[in-house]
Amino acid sequence: MNLISSIYNYCDRWCEHCEFTQACAIYVQELERGTLEPDGLILMGQSIERVSEYLKEVSTLITALKEKLEAYEPETEDNEFELSDDLMYFNSNPFQELIDQTLEFFQNLDTWFLNQVDNMDRIRVQLLSSGTLEEFHAFDYACELIQRYGFLVAVKTERALFNYTNKELVDPIQNDENGSAKTALIAVDKIKKELVYLMSYLVDEEDVILDALAFLSSYSKQLSQIFPQWNEFKRPGFDDD
Repeated sequence: MNLISSIYNYCDRWCEHCEFTQACAIYVQELERGTLEPDGLILMGQSIERVSEYLKEVSTLITALKEKLEAYEPETEDNEFELSDDLMYFNSNPFQELIDQTLEFFQNLDTWFLNQVDNMDRIRVQLLSSGTLEEFHAFDYACELIQRYGFLVAVKTERALFNYTNKELVDPIQNDENGSAKTALIAVDKIKKELVYLMSYLVDEEDVILDALAFLSSYSKQLSQIFPQWNEFKRPGFDDD
């Protein structure tokens, strides 16, 4: 299989479930470096347990930008400090609130998952002991997808909105903003589906899950309004005819 240019920019980074690994330059490079197993499982500590750390790193970067803005003073004769272009845009980005809300939501969802570890392990044991192996794998898949995709959505949301200024783009459809938004919105739909599935097992957590679903529906509506042509974007490989 020949390499597909930029396919890795709009994937879900879940290599072991991808049919295009041999067409992905990043996958091939990582495999050669020994950071991946042949089936796409990530080595070197980059497993699902790293998700919460990634979210914290993104949050730390945003906090650092805010602190720089708070410390900023207009230039005077005694103050030659200049605000970088990134900070100038961060300060005026009309979508920064949505970026922050999305990151905060998935951090809270990740914390909720961590608090449910014992409960979820109990459910796994029950599923195994009852002989429903298929349901066990389905439950495990749902938990892993939600945690994995949370980080993906937070990052892709920031990528789509951080440089978006309603400017005219060279291509109104095939641009990185639409591609990033599409990747995020597809992931959110999958998260919602798996949350509904988990609700049948986590009955006592129904209110939490319903609140999460409400936020995700609102998020999808907002991002779709900002990028009305997101679904027309063709992701290399994934959307090829």
